[in-house]
Amino acid sequence: MAIKMERINVRRVLTVNALLLIIVMCFAGEANKVYVRPPAIKMTLISALEEIYLANELVPKKWKKFYNNGDDERYQWLKSAYEDFTDEQKAMLRKIFEKTSAGRIINTVNSLPDDAGIEEMTKKITFSFSIPLFVRGDLNNLLRDFYKNTFREYYEQKLPEYEALAVRLTNESDDLPNPFDYIEIWSGINLGDYECVFYYTFRKIGAWGFTSGNRKISTIQATVDSIEKLYAAPLHEYAHNFFQTFTKGKDFKELSEKVKQYEPLLSGWEDNANIKKTYDWRAFCEENLVEGFAKFLRFKLDQNYTPDKGIYPLDMAFYDYLREMDFTPQDYTLKEIAFMFYEELCVTEASVPEFQSYHIWPLFLKALRVKCMK
Repeated sequence: MAIKMERINVRRVLTVNALLLIIVMCFAGEANKVYVRPPAIKMTLISALEEIYLANELVPKKWKKFYNNGDDERYQWLKSAYEDFTDEQKAMLRKIFEKTSAGRIINTVNSLPDDAGIEEMTKKITFSFSIPLFVRGDLNNLLRDFYKNTFREYYEQKLPEYEALAVRLTNESDDLPNPFDYIEIWSGINLGDYECVFYYTFRKIGAWGFTSGNRKISTIQATVDSIEKLYAAPLHEYAHNFFQTFTKGKDFKELSEKVKQYEPLLSGWEDNANIKKTYDWRAFCEENLVEGFAKFLRFKLDQNYTPDKGIYPLDMAFYDYLREMDFTPQDYTLKEIAFMFYEELCVTEASVPEFQSYHIWPLFLKALRVKCMK
């Protein structure tokens, strides 16, 4: 056993050194192909419209809590913009986001130039096959009216601040690795070379990820004002690409069905209207893994990073699990570590029905593995 442990430790040291060497080589080369962009109308207009729907129609109490119980200036703008809508426009708003999603609409227009205006957007939407035909007319009409009557003034007022931030953070990002390449290192999965482009939106909650040619696109929140915060959303959004090499398979779908026995995860999906609208059950199980892995990646980038809370029922638990296991892709594949986590959760829930908190997770699983090895 001592010889085996010694070999594992030696391998781990070599692995860490190899990872550091790769990262150093990335730093030493040309610019890391990361670009931060100020808010583009093609994304922020749709993002704002969806957030008005969330704050006033779908989850008003939740959104008020997100925005400092309603005291935040952004929240007050979301309420004011909604109040300015006619009853007909409010009905259009509900119809649009009940029948399609902001991510789907943004994905339709994200290939447009960054300076594309409202007419270019509506033309693209008109000929889109991914947006339901019976939604396109209402969507285009509402986008035009909302842009003209409400959004344009807000956009022009806020834009200069984010133009300056985008320039500064693009320059500062030269000291960080390309985030997509970094995920490849820690996932052990190679998906090709991409330049990474981050677009600001004015919202403080939520982000999207897209692929356009050789570009991996991530939106970032309005609160990102330092290099320490810059990679939070992109690491999450890009990580989906790596998890989806296995989470769309039959075996993961079957595993996710077993995980339904863990009540906090199930209620975290069923009791949140915006989450249930965005994710089916399989995708929600993936989302918890992705966010935990993104937190783990941020910790590996900055050892001073300490997440203070989770976003979902199990993202902090998976983050703790990865750290407790001292995860590297040389020891386990990303699929293996994800399956181990959920399989052990099923064992834990079956063995200890009162288990509810991730705070005892690492110690319990460590004891469980030791017991299984005996």
